[in-house]
Amino acid sequence: MASKSQSELEETLSRLYLRLNGYISMNYLIHSEKHGRLTSELDIIGIRFPFHSQKDRKVETSPFLEASLDRIEVMIADVKGGEIMKFNEALTKELVGVQKMLSWIGIFTEEELVKYDSIIQNELIAVSEKPIDRFRFLDIDLKSGRYRIKFIIINVNAEMSKPGELKYLHGEEVLSYCWECLRLNEVVDTCSRRYNYENWGNEYEGIVRYFKSREENHGTIKAFYDHFKSERLDPDVASAMST
Repeated sequence: MASKSQSELEETLSRLYLRLNGYISMNYLIHSEKHGRLTSELDIIGIRFPFHSQKDRKVETSPFLEASLDRIEVMIADVKGGEIMKFNEALTKELVGVQKMLSWIGIFTEEELVKYDSIIQNELIAVSEKPIDRFRFLDIDLKSGRYRIKFIIINVNAEMSKPGELKYLHGEEVLSYCWECLRLNEVVDTCSRRYNYENWGNEYEGIVRYFKSREENHGTIKAFYDHFKSERLDPDVASAMST
């Protein structure tokens, strides 16, 4: 895996967690009409279908995610590294950002987009201004299908929130689930966990190797960062640690 900054590691780790939970995800760029500029970026837009299953892995979808069992789920998520737990202002202050995002996702007709754009923006604002101890979502029936739009803040550096506080995706949940799915000291007779890790591609290979190398537990987020810091400083040592 190419050398990555801490913020890039946070985003890649978050996307791996979602991928293991059945989400197809990518980032989204909010373009600007001004030449040479970008309005903003949304770290993750994820899609998960209600009948997702990987029974051979013998690891269920994490209940922490509150995944819908009867609706196509569209996740709108931002990865944060510090104390600020809210969506970018390009989405919460400017309706055009929400409209561009919804048009890109492509589940709304033009008439439906006009009906729901401000409703969805209000939900994005409410995530931080009216926090609740579950993930905020909106169930809607459109011409293209039945959906659950879910709004999530991800902070792998934070501990789990307390009851009554904003629920966000935290580090302990992400690390423990990834390790549970990938660890080698758990033999699964229906699913090999040892294979050519390069098949994960440049984005995920290094992180997959990290979890495969841990025998006793998933470790801390500090141990995760320290591993990749040592990889940048001494690639030969880090390579030996990963095999």
